[in-house]
Order: sequence, then structure tokens, then C-alpha cells
Amino acid sequence: WCHGNLMNFRLFMVRGVHTVHRLVFLTGVMSYLSAPLWFLFLLLSTGLLAIHTLMEPEYFLQPNQLYPLWPRWHPQEAIALFSATMTLLFLPKLLSVLLVCIQGAQAYGGRLRVVLSMLIETLFSVLLAPVRMLFHSVFVTAAFLGWSVQWKSPQRGDDATPWGEALRRHGSQIVIGVLWTALVAWLDAAFLWWLAPIVVSLILSAPVSVITSRTGLGLAARRGKLFLIPEEYAPPTELANTDLYQQQNQAVALRHGFLVAVVDPLYNALACAMARARHAKVVAGAERLREQRLAQVLTVGPDGADAEAARWRLLNDPDGMALLHRHVWEDPAGAVWLARYREQYPHGVARPDLASEA
Repeated sequence: WCHGNLMNFRLFMVRGVHTVHRLVFLTGVMSYLSAPLWFLFLLLSTGLLAIHTLMEPEYFLQPNQLYPLWPRWHPQEAIALFSATMTLLFLPKLLSVLLVCIQGAQAYGGRLRVVLSMLIETLFSVLLAPVRMLFHSVFVTAAFLGWSVQWKSPQRGDDATPWGEALRRHGSQIVIGVLWTALVAWLDAAFLWWLAPIVVSLILSAPVSVITSRTGLGLAARRGKLFLIPEEYAPPTELANTDLYQQQNQAVALRHGFLVAVVDPLYNALACAMARARHAKVVAGAERLREQRLAQVLTVGPDGADAEAARWRLLNDPDGMALLHRHVWEDPAGAVWLARYREQYPHGVARPDLASEA
């Protein structure tokens, strides 16, 4: 995404592009480019602190200078920068909460829970923002240096992040946070109050990553009606039916799906019809690969887990599934598959009532 947004910015100055589209390109770039700019600002602030702490100020820079040059401090500019930053960060949140409270907060859990949800969300934003800053800085650097990247589908399941992976991913950030804290404490401990939201978030990056990956936290918030949205308060018909169909599918889920897809004629025909490879191009060596997978699956048998990869490949190969079905029923070696099927389903597999569904 970072590489794509940076490349799309080339269209920013193209003639004929609407102003709204130019703003979209600019927003896409700044969503990542703001991270290294923020990081650079923090590094320069730390460097300026080191200069003021370690170097003696020089009040007379020229020979025979009559009046000293006193250090200048511009509190108005500092206050203006701080106020503008806080306004950009928190004003949209406050306005959204105000709008929800005016229009009706019942579908969001009530006014008190809306405010509490906003405060908790702000806390997690503070904890996550410095972590994203370092990650995005690496992404932008990789894009400018031309590092090759490979797109991989992100994890969309509800698997929790293990501690080992969290420490491996965030270990460098923890080290940066600890060293940064030690350096600033050595230079001027009072400056740590300003830098605390950054360094504390980096030091806690691994625990926060693990905790926020667990479903228990979200389920507890759901029970407490926090972060509630109208679709959860009054689910639409489409979502309610989807949940109902999922429960029905889980209730009739097959325990030995591959065995049934191989042995049962109806389910085998269904598996062949739904195979993704039925429209794929025939590549060289496809027949040889199919024969190897068939031999591997037949050798391992219906209970073998060693041929898991071959099973997945055959499920996407309609010709392979049809051949496997024929081998099981016609080859004497397929008797073990039939026996296993009758053992698991002595009365056969329940058929869906297609007439009632129609």
C-alpha cells in the first residue's frame, strides 16, 4: 500500500485531474510520509536538547562585541504548534461524539458509553501511533531505496499474536524506546515528560500487540456495550441471516470432508463442480503431477495426514477428484476407503433438502 500510494502521487500534477482527486493523492501519500517526518522532528528535538545541554552557550560571537547575544525562546510559536496539533488530533473525535449525542446515542450504547469508548480509543491511539511511526518510516525508506516487496494476503483470522512473534517484530522498537529513554534521562530528565507518550509506547509495543490481538478484549467490550455501532445494536436482515446460515452450516459440517468428497458420488460431483481449477489453463506436466498426487493420497489412505498438500491440490482439480473417486470404487485397493466411509457414516451422509431451499 505504501509503495502504491507513493507511486500514485505522480498523478498529482497531471493536467485535467479534479482538485478532489489531487487531495486524495495527497492524503494517500501523507498517510505514510507523515511518519518519517514526525520521526525526524522527534530526532531533531532530541538533538537540539543534546546541543543545549552539552555545549556551553556563546554570548559573544565576534571580536570587540559590546552586547551579548542572549538565547531566544519563542513560547508563542511552541504553544501555537502544540495547540494546532492537539486540535487536529482531538477536535474530530469531540465533534463526532457531540454529533452522536445530539442525534441519539442509544444505538451506540448510550452517551456515557460513547464518551468512554472515545477515551479508551484515544488511549490505544496513543499507544499505537509511535509503533506505526517506525513501521511506516521503514516502509517509506524501502520504497525510496527500491527494495523489492512481495504482496501477501494479510491475516484475516482471529488468531492471537504469540509472544515470540511479537518480540521478534517489535524487538527493535523496544530497544529504541529503552535507549531513547536513557539518553533523554541523562541529558535532561524533565524532557521525559514530553517524550513519555512516545518512548513508553515503544517499550510496551510487544505487550500491546499481544493483548490487542486477543478476542477476549473485544468480546468484553461488546458485553459492556463499548465501541457499539448501530449494526450491532439492531443487526440488519442480511447480517442476521448470514449468522443464521453460518450456525446451520456448522451444525451439519462434515467431520471427514475429504473422505466424503472422494467416496460419496453426490458430494464428489459437487466437489468437481466447485473446483477452482476447472477453468484454469492446462500446464505442461499437469497429468504427471495429478498422477503423483493420486498415488500419494491412495498410498497414505483415508486417515493419513502426510498427504495434506496433495489433498488440497486435488480438491481444486476436478479431473483428479473424478479419477480418485473412480479408483476408490473400482480398484480393490480402494476398499479401505469404502470401509472407512461406512464406519464413519453407517447410514450414509445426510443430503441437503434442495427442494425446500429452492
